[in-house]
Amino acid sequence: MDFHFLFVPDLTGSGYFTLMGYKMNYLTIGEVAKRSNVTVEAIRFYEKKLLILKPHRTTSGYRQYTADTVKRILFIQRAKVVGFSLKEIRELLSLKEISNSHANDEKSNLKGKIDDINKRILVLNEIRNALTTLHDPSDSLPKSTDSPILNAFDNV
Repeated sequence: MDFHFLFVPDLTGSGYFTLMGYKMNYLTIGEVAKRSNVTVEAIRFYEKKLLILKPHRTTSGYRQYTADTVKRILFIQRAKVVGFSLKEIRELLSLKEISNSHANDEKSNLKGKIDDINKRILVLNEIRNALTTLHDPSDSLPKSTDSPILNAFDNV
């Protein structure tokens, strides 16, 4: 069973909105930037690219975000670190909103991304092992002209 909530902006300008009778604080764009450790420009960019929901605006035009925006931005940042493109991140964020019939298509698309990530992990492990070997003070540097770092990329 899915639950859908109606967010009703408070038009009195108090900085709150009503969610089924509960009042919640809005966050300014600066507060969202600070909590998610991104710039204000990044938040505007994510909004433009439809990665975060368009915020409620005050009568004077100020954006007012919910705490969920911070969670979405933190997810976006983590997904970027592991190699997801903004398009892929948008697709991931929309997964919870698609019907079950489309979910199987999305799962098969994600399988390819999972495989890509697993390959990156293997390469990073090989690079770490090569660096560990070079860093080990009890071992002398390899006498061959082969570089352990370059060899780590042979399987890519």
